[in-house]
Amino acid sequence: MKALHKITMATVTVALAGLMGHVMQNASHFGLASRQGAAFDVAGLTNVRPVANIAEGTAGIEVTGVRMGAVAELPALPRRAVAADAAIGPLPQAEAPSGGFARCAAPALKLAPAAGASVLLSIAAPCAADGAVEIRHEGLAIPVQLDAAGDWSGLVPALAPNAGYSLELPDGQTLAATVAVPELDTVNRVVVGWTGAPAFLLNAFERGASWGGAGHVRAAAPGVPAAPGSGWLLSYGLAEDGPHLQVYTAPAGLTGLALDLEAPVSEVTCGTDLRAAMRRVIAGRSEAPAEIAVAMPGCDDRLGDVVVPLPDLPVSVATN
Repeated sequence: MKALHKITMATVTVALAGLMGHVMQNASHFGLASRQGAAFDVAGLTNVRPVANIAEGTAGIEVTGVRMGAVAELPALPRRAVAADAAIGPLPQAEAPSGGFARCAAPALKLAPAAGASVLLSIAAPCAADGAVEIRHEGLAIPVQLDAAGDWSGLVPALAPNAGYSLELPDGQTLAATVAVPELDTVNRVVVGWTGAPAFLLNAFERGASWGGAGHVRAAAPGVPAAPGSGWLLSYGLAEDGPHLQVYTAPAGLTGLALDLEAPVSEVTCGTDLRAAMRRVIAGRSEAPAEIAVAMPGCDDRLGDVVVPLPDLPVSVATN
């Protein structure tokens, strides 16, 4: 801006100089050109009063009809005391902006060991209220839904004695934490996961239980981790086309246990090939993932379910 200002002033100066030259060149045409060495003739001037000494003149001087009066001295103003400032109270504090303009607290992920060699996982993410996130652990994707405050708390399975969990919030922030699960070697755990419509049901029949009887652990009767000598089931899934998980956990010494995977035949699953992934943790030892493929009946026969027996637990582990 300074350089531009200088250029502009130079341009204006040159323009004015040119204009003055033009006026001087044309002044002779209007009788205004000066003459060197010529005396100034005042004979033609009127209303001029010669003054020998300006100090001896009158109170005013008239020049061509204009009177310049003497300046009167202003009287001194009386001194006035300045009033003390009144006490000023504290200024009102501006209220914190509300709604979407309020700054959210930093998100947090907390882990704690829980019953049944599981983990109590807590999420606090105020800026992700009502958001859906996936908890990552040992290749698993556990879908959960945050509430209106951006919180979620619940049990999640552990597949390793030193269990690490991570998640990514909708704004891109990543949270991660690790917790020790020393009791993992006291349980057996089976995880079945798939993506798409809720197509599978994991069933556990404890101590020779029959369908729907005592000891039949399933999504409709999941059991609780604190029940001694019994297993329990965790289920996860939000959207029908998203990931789903079912996790069965039982004491490592539980006998008379049979597991199967049930696939109801419906207009969604008929005539399709369903696939699921299975993970097992046997007395704290994690096995390699296995894939389960199920060829569903055609859509002209949509009655009943397809049942896939799952491998028994190793005899050396499933003993009293």
